[in-house]
Formats: sequence, C-alpha cells, structure tokens
Amino acid sequence: MVNKSARTLRRMSSRLRRFSSSSSSPGTALPKSENSTTRGIPASHPGVGSFVSRSEYLKRKGSTQQQASGNQLFIRAGLPFVLFTVGALWVVSSAIDGKLKERAASRREVSLSERQALMEEEHDDMMQRLNKAAKTDFDNTKRIERPEDILARRKAEREKRNAWHRRLWRWVKQEE
Repeated sequence: MVNKSARTLRRMSSRLRRFSSSSSSPGTALPKSENSTTRGIPASHPGVGSFVSRSEYLKRKGSTQQQASGNQLFIRAGLPFVLFTVGALWVVSSAIDGKLKERAASRREVSLSERQALMEEEHDDMMQRLNKAAKTDFDNTKRIERPEDILARRKAEREKRNAWHRRLWRWVKQEE
C-alpha cells in the first residue's frame, strides 16, 4: 500500500513539474514530441500532450471511434445476465421440487405403493453394491508376508529352477 501511494505521488509530482516548466497559464498545451508515447498511448491520441476537459476528450474520442452497437452490448452484458438468471431459476426450482417431495414422503402423502416401489428400488440398488463388494477377494485373516519370507521363497524357487537335472534339460533343449 505504501509503495503504491509513493509511486502515485512521484507520478503526480513529475506531471506538475512538466506542466510548470512548459507554461505558466493553465490549460495550455504541453510540448509533445513526434515519437513519444505515454504509458503505451501513442502521441496522436487525443488526450496526450494537452489538457482538455473530460467532456471534450469524450467528444474527440467519440468522433474517432464508433460507439458499440446494441448487438455487441447485448453479447457482452445482456447474454451473461440472461444465462445467469435462467440457471439460477433452474437451480432454485429443482431444489424446491426436491424439498417438496421430501416433505410429502415424510408426511406419508405419497401412496404406499409408490413409496414401497421406491424402497424396493433402493434396496435392490444397495444389494447390488454389496454383492459387487463381496465379489472382490477380501480376506481379513490372510497373513501378510514379511520381506524375509519373500526373499526365502524366491531363493527356494531359484534353487528349484537351477537344479542340475533342470539345467541339463535346458542345455539339451538349446542344442536341438
């Protein structure tokens, strides 16, 4: 915050120095160079190098640039507003509809056959989920192999694979 205000003060003081050095009467034009730009604004811009009132600046700006047409304004401002309004209407209506259904179910205003059908459907769905979970092999009593046991098992497999009669048979197969 302090840095920003210091920067603003420096900018204002440099502008005042330029104004006071160029002319003593207010409202006269400041010298502008042919190739100079002010913060990326070209020297040909209507507000660079001269002090003009805001209304005069807007008149000049309006004469050089055309105003946005109604279609562009609708696309930039109206369309997002309409989409937001329609989306909000849909969200609120679906929320209220769900709340009314819940209230009717809790007060048993829904017929028993409808309610029973809904309960059976939910029951079937939950049973499918449970059966799906039960199909996976989940045994809580399995012993977890320790790293030493894994190494011992691999060593036994290696020794079995490299027994002399098996090595001999592999050698014979390679010769053929």
